[in-house]
Amino acid sequence: CETTKYAEYHSFETVPQSATFDTPGSLVQQCSVCGYQGYTEWDVIPALKDIKLTKTSFVYNGKSQKPTVKVFDVNGKAISKDYYTVAFSQASSKKVGTYKVMVTMKDYYYGQKALTYKINPKATSVKRVYSPEKAQLKVTWKKQKAETTGYQIEYSMKKNFKGAKRLTVKKNKKTSAFIKKLKSGKKYYVRIRTYKTVKGKKYYSSWKKYKKAVKVK
Repeated sequence: CETTKYAEYHSFETVPQSATFDTPGSLVQQCSVCGYQGYTEWDVIPALKDIKLTKTSFVYNGKSQKPTVKVFDVNGKAISKDYYTVAFSQASSKKVGTYKVMVTMKDYYYGQKALTYKINPKATSVKRVYSPEKAQLKVTWKKQKAETTGYQIEYSMKKNFKGAKRLTVKKNKKTSAFIKKLKSGKKYYVRIRTYKTVKGKKYYSSWKKYKKAVKVK
C-alpha cells in the first residue's frame, strides 16, 4: 500500500494536524488503510490567539448569569463554537461569588484555557445625609438584604474622594449609621456600596454617591 504500485488500494482522507496557541495546523492526506501520509497543506489552520469571555462580572439579579465565550485565531478571526466545548463549574450561577469556565478546543484545534467570572452584589443608594450634632453626620440608605453581608460608607471633603475614610456596617438589616469625629463647618461628600463575604473573600457593588456635599455642624 505504501508504493505507487498498489495505489489503487489507498483510501485517502483529510486528517487535520491541530493548531495550538503556538503553532499553526495543517491538513494531511492520510490513507485509512495503511496510515501512509501523502500531500500535506502547511499552515492552513492559523494558530490560536486568545480565548475570552464577553463579560467577566455581573450584578446579582436572582437569576442565572453566564458569559459567552469567544475564541480568536492569530488573524483576529472568530473561531466557530463548533470547534470548542465550554464547561461551567456550576450549572446555575446565581449567587454572589466567583465561577470557573473551562474551554477545550477540538477537531482542527488543540488547547485548553480556564477562565473566571464573578457576580457582585446589587448596589444600594443613600437616602439622606445630615448633621444632627456637632462634628457628626448621619447617613441613611435603602436596605439591600439579598446576597448582601453589609455596607461600606466612604466620606471625604474632596469631590473625587481622594484620601477618603471608610466606615463598615456589618449587618445588612441596618439602614443608618453615624460618622463621628468630623471637622465642624466643613462639607463632606458621602457614598455607599454593599458587600458580600463568600469564603473569606469580599465582593463589592458599585459606589452610589449622595447628590450633594453636606456641611457638618
